[in-house]
Amino acid sequence: MFSKILRSMIVVPLLIAAGTVAASADTTGTGSGMSITVPSSATLVARVAVPLTVQITCSAPNLSNYFVYNGPYISSGGSVTVSQASGKGVNNATGWINGALNCDGASHSYDVAILATSPFHPGQAAITGSASWNESFWGCLNVAPYGCNYFSFQNSASAQGALTIN
Repeated sequence: MFSKILRSMIVVPLLIAAGTVAASADTTGTGSGMSITVPSSATLVARVAVPLTVQITCSAPNLSNYFVYNGPYISSGGSVTVSQASGKGVNNATGWINGALNCDGASHSYDVAILATSPFHPGQAAITGSASWNESFWGCLNVAPYGCNYFSFQNSASAQGALTIN
């Protein structure tokens, strides 16, 4: 009995310090020119679907100092993974952001459907979200140091947090 009390006096403060026992809040991760916010709760549908919404903010580069000959070529995307303990294993499922990311300096919402091959259950899980945006072109810089080349600008961010599945 004494050992259980002693163990709880040590383990519970460590869990609180690690953030595993606390009020849930959405988690925002910042990276290079971008931020992504993943939710702290989601609703389970038919035990295999976890639809959720992420928020992404990023800014495109200012191209006013460039003369663009060819391009710009823009590629972007993102994904969200939910991981939950299931028996002696871990159930992982990933969903993707459909369509291009809007990098205009404002926060935009993107719906992501997480579809699992093994059932999830109500309770705690882990969530990881990441996004990236790339703009590239052939052009010339029309201010010092001047010069023509292939230019590429990247933004990326990731966030990890706790997810309560209801």
